[in-house]
Amino acid sequence: MPEEAKKEGETKDVEMKDAAAAEKKEKKEEKPKDPRTILLDSIASNLRAIAAGVTAGDSRVMGRAIRSFASLRRTMEPEVLKALLEEFVDPARATKAQYISYVPAADVVMGDADKDAEKPKVEIKFPQLAKPYLPELEAYAVLILLV
Repeated sequence: MPEEAKKEGETKDVEMKDAAAAEKKEKKEEKPKDPRTILLDSIASNLRAIAAGVTAGDSRVMGRAIRSFASLRRTMEPEVLKALLEEFVDPARATKAQYISYVPAADVVMGDADKDAEKPKVEIKFPQLAKPYLPELEAYAVLILLV
């Protein structure tokens, strides 16, 4: 009888390995996300969280958004930063043009221009939030500029 129990256990192990192999194949078929898409998703989730936190009166949300600055700083692109400032900084402020002038120019395209030309650029879209935008969202955009 102990031999029969071992055989049953072995078949279960084999079935689990087959299921795991099938999952790996499915994961391999998924294309990796574009870095710009990941950046925009991260910014959008932070903006939504800040807006929800302000309306709910939760001050911890801004802390969570600020903790994500380290990863945003490494992956930030000038076009995304400029679009963020243009969207969320109040146009009535005299400093809006000054903030936008601080955005570094886009890098000069070097030898891999053909590779970049083949890839379509991801459109820069931010989440639809109630206008006028909350001052906390403007502060978030300006803080990203400073970091």
